[in-house]
Amino acid sequence: KTACTGGMSCTSWIVYAATEDGSDSMVLMVERDDPGVTVTPLRSLGLRSLGLADVIFQDVELTADRIVAPSDGLSHGHIFINERRVTGAAWLLGRMRALIEKVIEDTRPKVRLNRKLSEFDTFKAGIGRMHMAVERARSTAYRVFERTEAGRETKTYLHDPLVAIGKYLSTEAAIEVADIAQRLTGGHGYFESYG
Repeated sequence: KTACTGGMSCTSWIVYAATEDGSDSMVLMVERDDPGVTVTPLRSLGLRSLGLADVIFQDVELTADRIVAPSDGLSHGHIFINERRVTGAAWLLGRMRALIEKVIEDTRPKVRLNRKLSEFDTFKAGIGRMHMAVERARSTAYRVFERTEAGRETKTYLHDPLVAIGKYLSTEAAIEVADIAQRLTGGHGYFESYG
């Protein structure tokens, strides 16, 4: 698998594979130290903290105790992805909020044309758009969390559209917030100190 998120720190992988006759799929557990597993760091321009890696399984032999689900791997996969989507909708909210605070903190001492940069209407509008993006994502994410906590859990459905929408909206909002932050901070937004 190319660009395996967290591949550099993973100690095991859940693998979905076709059954021998090809009529179904099964779920297997592969360990990092299994013979035939190769993990290679993947260089990227960004996302370095994700530990991206190329993961190759070459002639890996597994025993029966490594079978997580002997059939219906597709259902297992959907349930597994639903759970990940809930967390995807969650962690971005705090990260976006922190980015807004960082931009405001960075801008506070800056002066342009004898005025504080933070007093310009364009700056205020940018911060306002960032807040709106966060709140749009938050309102949907909270609906996802309520749905999960109320018992309509991600394990109930093979595909829960609201869970997928929650992650999608959080991701889109994060891209919007990051884009505005880059524009408001100018060249400083590209420096390493800004992450």
